[in-house]
Amino acid sequence: MPIIFGLALFAIAFLAVKGMVYGNVTNVKLLVAMVVAIGVVLLLDKNYWMLCPILVVVSLRIPGLPFSSAELGCLALIGMFLLRSSMHMDRVTPLKKEVIFAAPYFFWVCVVWCLNPTGMHIFGSNTIGGRFYFKIVLAFATLCVLSRIITSERQCKVIFWSIIIGNFISILFSLSSFGVDALQESIETDANTKYYLETFGNILLLLLCHYRIGEFIKLSWKFFVAVILFLTVAYAGRRTMMGRVLITPFILMFFKGKDKIKTIVIALFACFILGFVLVGQGRVYELPYSMQRAMSFLPAKWDSRFDNYGTKDLFREELHKRAKERIKESPLFGRKGFSMDLRDTLWINSRDVAVNYEGHEYAGNWHNKFWGMGADFGLPASFAWYFFSISTVLICWKRRYWTKFGTFRNTLFLYYSLFMVYDLIFAYGHSAVTPFGQWINFAMLLALFNKND
Repeated sequence: MPIIFGLALFAIAFLAVKGMVYGNVTNVKLLVAMVVAIGVVLLLDKNYWMLCPILVVVSLRIPGLPFSSAELGCLALIGMFLLRSSMHMDRVTPLKKEVIFAAPYFFWVCVVWCLNPTGMHIFGSNTIGGRFYFKIVLAFATLCVLSRIITSERQCKVIFWSIIIGNFISILFSLSSFGVDALQESIETDANTKYYLETFGNILLLLLCHYRIGEFIKLSWKFFVAVILFLTVAYAGRRTMMGRVLITPFILMFFKGKDKIKTIVIALFACFILGFVLVGQGRVYELPYSMQRAMSFLPAKWDSRFDNYGTKDLFREELHKRAKERIKESPLFGRKGFSMDLRDTLWINSRDVAVNYEGHEYAGNWHNKFWGMGADFGLPASFAWYFFSISTVLICWKRRYWTKFGTFRNTLFLYYSLFMVYDLIFAYGHSAVTPFGQWINFAMLLALFNKND
């Protein structure tokens, strides 16, 4: 193994030095990043697979590489798995039968791509869009590989703390040059939102999974940490994360099978407090704009700029209308996948309009999974996705008592199960981004089922 990585390092160093001769600094940065990456992989040894869930949490980019950290984690996982498997270095399980639930969507996407191939710009084609297909294929391969990994309680503990630490690191990256994308998203969407702070919500979800709800109402560090994290999520301005945090105690109440009365009492008390906040908003005081945005789906006297938010959202209604029109034109194949003409893309992005609906439509950003997947790949894709979504929730529900509460394995099981439930409850999603995230989460669930202790 060290010999193989040594040869890879030599090749990278050779290319870096060659680039330096011509003044290419990027190659030097890439060399440093790759040296660090190789060192980490060698250090982890048989725990190499943990890089995948860890890099999914930490949002960073390596200079010179066109991949996100999550994509790099998947690529490292697949590459190391194939290498170590060929050398019979690890014990793995056979391919899990539950992977079949993701197959219909993947198969249909492949059919649509064959009917309308794209992503051939490197060969001189004018169409682009292969990046989306890359994410889908990479996620499905990750699901097939990660579901075969055998996990231990100690590894689950490492991932637990990695998720917490990784989310804090993501905030730091968001505030630095490494995380320009996170800040840019917030700026482009709304100058007064702080979307990069929503990652604190994931920490709150993880803590809710690890501890009983009654422990959060005592005057201890858990209570104060939970309050701070909740206020941070509200200040971030992301309605989806706010909704997740509000419904999570009720989901966990059924999955844990514990503290149902306490959860209901705490919920009623929280509704009472929240009611006072909503009544006073706009009459006695003004909450920060981002906090108003996060709660704009609740009835209150909000800022006039939220007239089209909450239960009435003209932006999303228009996108859904356009998606339905695509489906009506071709119910079976939609717009035949992500086939985007480069010249049209440049023209759409250069338009000076208030809301660039054509740009969202072109990028498949329909803000709704069912209609969006139907518009991109036809209604069979929509139904195939919800077949996967419903099946995974049923798997999680049947397994809800499969391990001891309070263990790190049980905590991660509950944590990743939440994302399966969220996918079924919330309509927001994307034809490629959603499968990329959900298949990795489901892969982690299947890996957790492969106990090594």
